[in-house]
Amino acid sequence: MDLGLKNKRVVITGASRGLGEEIAKQFFKEGALLTLIARNEEKLKSLIKSFGGEKKGHNFFGKDLRIKGEPTKVAKEIIKNNKKIDVVVHNLGGSLGNTEIFTEIDNWLERSDTESILSARPSSICLATVSPTPSISINSLTARLCL
Repeated sequence: MDLGLKNKRVVITGASRGLGEEIAKQFFKEGALLTLIARNEEKLKSLIKSFGGEKKGHNFFGKDLRIKGEPTKVAKEIIKNNKKIDVVVHNLGGSLGNTEIFTEIDNWLERSDTESILSARPSSICLATVSPTPSISINSLTARLCL
């Protein structure tokens, strides 16, 4: 299937495993140039290598976007190294350390706040600098609950 993504720059957070990894594989099959972000740098290296590596235009950032200031740093670095960002996919959140579905409301609120902040920071920087950029937000915990 040709979705018109050949040589389009796609930034994906939470890309080292699970849903994020699969999203990266699907965009790769469509010919997209990938910028992957996740905490597991070794997994990202391996994934990027399987796509042909940096010489094929793909890159990655092994960063924890929950750390204050990190989303801004990463977004600025992505913008500096890429002429254009065509799509941003926020696949983030997960359990944030809590895997209990039936948990206290404060845990849900903390998770929700964190996901909102992580989604908004990179988007606002990327979208303000390189516009127009479609942005997709995916919350893997919510997706898991819906299955």
